[in-house]
Amino acid sequence: MSYLDRYKSTTAADRPPPPPTPSTNATPPPTPQYGDRRARTHGASRRRPIIYSLALAIYCTSWTFYGAVGQAATAGWSFASIFVGPILTFLLFWPVLAKMIRVAKHQNVTSIADFIASRYGKTQSLAAFASLVALVGTLPYIALQLKAVSTTFSVLTDASDVTHTPLFGDTAFYVAVVMAIFAILFGTRHTDATEHHEGLIHAVAFESLVKLLAFVVLGAFVTWGMFDGLGELMGHAESQLELQRQLANQDFGQSFWAQTLLAMLAILCLPRQFHVAVVENIHPDDATKARWLFPLYLLAIAFFVVPLAAAGLLLFSESGVEPDTYVLALSMASGQQWLTLLTFIGGFSAATGMVIVAAVAVSIMISNEIVIPALFRLRWLYTVSDQQLRAATPPAPPFAAACAARAPPASAACRLPRSSPLPPPTRTSSTSAGRCRRATTPSSHRTGTT
Repeated sequence: MSYLDRYKSTTAADRPPPPPTPSTNATPPPTPQYGDRRARTHGASRRRPIIYSLALAIYCTSWTFYGAVGQAATAGWSFASIFVGPILTFLLFWPVLAKMIRVAKHQNVTSIADFIASRYGKTQSLAAFASLVALVGTLPYIALQLKAVSTTFSVLTDASDVTHTPLFGDTAFYVAVVMAIFAILFGTRHTDATEHHEGLIHAVAFESLVKLLAFVVLGAFVTWGMFDGLGELMGHAESQLELQRQLANQDFGQSFWAQTLLAMLAILCLPRQFHVAVVENIHPDDATKARWLFPLYLLAIAFFVVPLAAAGLLLFSESGVEPDTYVLALSMASGQQWLTLLTFIGGFSAATGMVIVAAVAVSIMISNEIVIPALFRLRWLYTVSDQQLRAATPPAPPFAAACAARAPPASAACRLPRSSPLPPPTRTSSTSAGRCRRATTPSSHRTGTT
């Protein structure tokens, strides 16, 4: 009789009481993160595809926010490779990314190191090696973001001697401490590594929106506020600057396509991009809509790169201002304090978003693939309950274990306890039947004595 039949045969009094129905007016547990609290109470937001697409813009770091304009001012169209690569990946190689998401969900992948190891039989050594490679490659990238924050802050405060600043007087030190606390609060509060960090994704999406707004507002103000549009700005660049010749003589050689290939692989291979695009993906519809929304985001930022580079060369070509600081210098030259503050906040958001997500992704890899397996091998993570369980379990008697190991399968019925009834007779071979008769017949009958 199945479990359902037995349950139907019982009376209502014999059945266990049903679990209490949770009240719809119950207050959710207080959490400091709005995104996590909303995800727990209401599930994923209907705006999840937009949030997911904005979170993918973690690709645009301070290197893009400040460095794209500087690279356009010094090397012409070579800056476009950092935008063309991701756009080609999302438009042409979308099935590859979609298959990676499906495989990751099927294998419960938590990081890119876990994904690589899952393709080779969950090899622990390969996962540990991939985690170390990601750690070595990510730490200098994080240092560049902290340097960008401290440099822009020194430009705002006119602090020229940045290299000899003491530790507790360095802006990057306090920024690193704040971002570490933020990453702990938003990224590592959950004990389940496969759980989605809704609060972290919401925060990163908001930072992406802030840096997009700051860059577009600055580009529009410089183009139509400080100059009379794109025509006048590019006319000054053509008549007085080298930018127009650099753009005209660009041959898109091997270096450009090499950078484009690296940018295409960055969408798939960077730990922070893999974490946001694959691990934090909830529904396939999110990724489908991001296929078009994320390229539009990149095009919106890339639109004002050349005008800002032309304006920077026109205003600061003889003043000794570094091309990588043209974005912040243009906002300061406009005389609008709100624009300067908005530009600094945009660059700060670009840097902090990358640092936080990269730190969370790398910490998950290091803890899951290196630290936790090492602690298990050293037997530091065995709990007291496991030790008590092993101590309370008596070992098997050596004689009984040896007899059970040597006993043939055919004589299994002969090893029943004396109090248990004999099984019904079965047709066996003469050899096994003889063994059973010898085992069950008393010794006095076998020897002929009375």
